[in-house]
Amino acid sequence: MIKIDSFEKKVNLITLIIFVTIIYSVYREFQSGMSQRGNEVLKQFNQIHANLRTESELITKFVATGKKYAENYLQSRRQEQSSWFKDLKFDKKLGGYYLKPSDPNYFSQKMGNLTSTLHNLHQDPEKKVEINMVLNLGSFLAATLSEVKASPWFYYTSSDFIYLAPYVPPTDFFFSKDLLKEKDFYRMATPEMNPERKGFWTSVYEDAAGLGLMITYSEPVYFDNKFKGAISMDVTLDQFNNAIKNSDLSIGTMVLYNRQNQVLAEPSRVASRDSKISKASEIVPVKLQAMAGGVKNEKLQSLVKLDANFVYFEDFPELAATLVFFVPASDLVIITLKKMSGVIVVSLLCFWLLFWLRRTFLNDLVMQQNFIENAKMSALGRMAAGMAHEINNPLAIIVGKTNVLKRLVDSGGVLDLAILSQHLEKILSTANRITKIINSLRSFSRKADQDPFFEVNLKDWLNETLVLCKQTLASEEISLEVDDVPSVTIQARESQLSQVLINLINNSADAVKNRPAKFIKISFTQSKSQLSIYIRDSGDKIPKEVQGRLMEPFFTTKPPGVGTGLGLSISLTIMKEHGGNIKYLPEDPLTCFVIEIPLKT
Repeated sequence: MIKIDSFEKKVNLITLIIFVTIIYSVYREFQSGMSQRGNEVLKQFNQIHANLRTESELITKFVATGKKYAENYLQSRRQEQSSWFKDLKFDKKLGGYYLKPSDPNYFSQKMGNLTSTLHNLHQDPEKKVEINMVLNLGSFLAATLSEVKASPWFYYTSSDFIYLAPYVPPTDFFFSKDLLKEKDFYRMATPEMNPERKGFWTSVYEDAAGLGLMITYSEPVYFDNKFKGAISMDVTLDQFNNAIKNSDLSIGTMVLYNRQNQVLAEPSRVASRDSKISKASEIVPVKLQAMAGGVKNEKLQSLVKLDANFVYFEDFPELAATLVFFVPASDLVIITLKKMSGVIVVSLLCFWLLFWLRRTFLNDLVMQQNFIENAKMSALGRMAAGMAHEINNPLAIIVGKTNVLKRLVDSGGVLDLAILSQHLEKILSTANRITKIINSLRSFSRKADQDPFFEVNLKDWLNETLVLCKQTLASEEISLEVDDVPSVTIQARESQLSQVLINLINNSADAVKNRPAKFIKISFTQSKSQLSIYIRDSGDKIPKEVQGRLMEPFFTTKPPGVGTGLGLSISLTIMKEHGGNIKYLPEDPLTCFVIEIPLKT
């Protein structure tokens, strides 16, 4: 007999191991959840980055195309006069020319207005050519604005005029020389500021036409090696904000800021209507800015822990900017825990069940310690292997019989040994049933590919294997008929052979579960050198066109998500290792597979 304190120590040790296992499993699930949340964030980050890149590349492409159009016109089409040139009107009050189109459809096409401080267009032939060029360019600017939704303005600026599309009445906006001094979109295009003649993004500034804070992409236009002007396209901060705000990113802070430390986008704190230009240092942690500035040519693989935040960033050369994301670690933890609520509830229930079982197992140890050990291991097996339906009924019988015996003992009466023996016999047979189930499951689930071959009794092996199929077939109301089993022993790895049979039975169950008549039959034939096990079912016959591919890896006739197409392939490999085979018999009236096992002669 095992001492009570020794038995209790074992129970406590097992309880502790399971407790730690559950805690570790929850921890692993938490880590997996954190990783998944991080991947979701990175997916959204990359989508936002891609959207912004697409918009910025579209803008730079069209500005470059407009520049090429302008320079080609100045080079080869100098004599071509625009039909809109005649509509330029001089206004003394405004102090210059503006475009007053005679065609009423002009305004609905996003065509622009030209305003100029010149007093006589005909005195400067070069300036007249340049104005005709930009008036012809207007159709391209208008068409581009219809395609690039992110841009409110597309325009050409020269030393004496500006052509701004779409049209703004001259009373609302008129060209001035001060504009050239104040705004980077022209000043930074001049030879003094841009000797390399490259395209550039400006810093944030306030739109003179009233649309608030924006940035501009500009490219200088040259003719005959002489600077003529700049062609430019604007993007408001609200347009950048929309690219972030319209995403599925529900946590953390996403900030886009330029090389001048000016914030270009952060929907909750920055808008075009703001009177002040926000600095990135007011929003982004200083360490994150320093990290992002120090590894511009590297790409992070995941969120990085930085102080109390998880962070991610990428350089954004298309906008001469940096895109960063940061989220408080506590927020990510809370969201992950919320997503894990089901796992946490199940774990708590497992804890409760674990300690309830511990308390139950330790009751009345002297009388029931051996039974308790078996019952606990059975319960643990049920939890580990999912055999609830197979084990619950035997456990109920055992608990019931034990309670009857306990009441007889507690009553202090004389025990009828015959009745006692009957109860004990029932308890013993039921416990043996549980042991058989667990042994079958253990034998089936263990890794056996390196095991030696042993002599296996066919009847014993078949009975243990079919125990694992009972509940599945019963739940689907599928009948299983087994012919007389030959009295024979075979050389095999028992668990691998069980794997083959269970795979075929499961395939048959899938095939017949929706049929009016649902049955599976197992029969045998034996010769001197070979044992054949036939598995037939009432399912549909396998079409001829797929019969030749049944044993191919990853080939399956089941719907997506139901089968992997590996079962028959693995089964065939196992049988080949046993010196046998597995085949489909198309000539059989039913759907029939046969397992061929060699016998010792």
